[in-house]
Amino acid sequence: MAKVILPGGGVCEAQGITFLELLGPKANAAAVLLDGKLLDLRETIPTTGEARILSLTDPEALEVLRHTAAHILAHAVTRLFPGVKLAIGPAIADGFYYDFRFPEPISHEDLPRIEEEMRKIVEKDLPLERIWLSRAEAERLLRERDEIYKLELLSEIPGEEISFYRQGEFLDLCRGPHLPSTGLVRHFKLLDLAGAYWRGDPNRDMLTRVYGTAFATEKELTEFLRWREEARRRDHRVLGPQLDLFSIQNDMVGAGLVLWHPKGARIRRLIEDFWVAEHFKAGYQLVYTPHIGRARLWQISGHLDFYRESMYAP
Repeated sequence: MAKVILPGGGVCEAQGITFLELLGPKANAAAVLLDGKLLDLRETIPTTGEARILSLTDPEALEVLRHTAAHILAHAVTRLFPGVKLAIGPAIADGFYYDFRFPEPISHEDLPRIEEEMRKIVEKDLPLERIWLSRAEAERLLRERDEIYKLELLSEIPGEEISFYRQGEFLDLCRGPHLPSTGLVRHFKLLDLAGAYWRGDPNRDMLTRVYGTAFATEKELTEFLRWREEARRRDHRVLGPQLDLFSIQNDMVGAGLVLWHPKGARIRRLIEDFWVAEHFKAGYQLVYTPHIGRARLWQISGHLDFYRESMYAP
């Protein structure tokens, strides 16, 4: 039998049933950590090994919480924007995102409406069910829904049994793991929109990436949002123009190119002089390289393939 460490430190042995069956439906549990791997609570307990049940507040469970939040986001978007196409929706360091191809462009003004729909899905406390389809069934399903990005992902998944997750009427190609139900994702916030090329390839479709974050507690979410707002206020792109140090004239000069004002130029010179003096004292030497070069140089560096359209012609 496998050794199962319960939330709170209790230990039991079990096998042949799922972790969720062992704990019961009302358990305050998020996922399982088995030999360093995160698993769904609906996984069957193995015959050997040591498994630790993670509560929502365990740091290791945060990835699962945010992954489920991404699915709730996608669920809400499919309700509000018929015809939207789904791409990918992972957990990331500060939250989660999901990439979509919308029938019509959306804006930041749409985020509160999406968030409200997400809260409706959370309040329904829908169970997340993992289902397995044969490769042929999975391909047929995705073709019927015209999910072109999911079909591409499917083509790269090995094996003949394909994992999906379902919550209510929403179904997504996904390997998991996920929380037992949507009702456990209570503290979340949608943060931003951005453009994102499919698979990071500038020659592929431009998608819309919706960013959000989620935490196990309201306190953690509030603290994160406070920190984020503080970082925004201290953003050099905001402070520089406010203090009359520099400006960035994207339309006139170029994206991200800085025009230093007199006060900013003086500060820059002082910093540069200090930097050079300290390096000389440490035994370094100073060299200068050209700002432009032959195309071959940029081919070797890898810049030309990515920035050809934005660079001067060779």
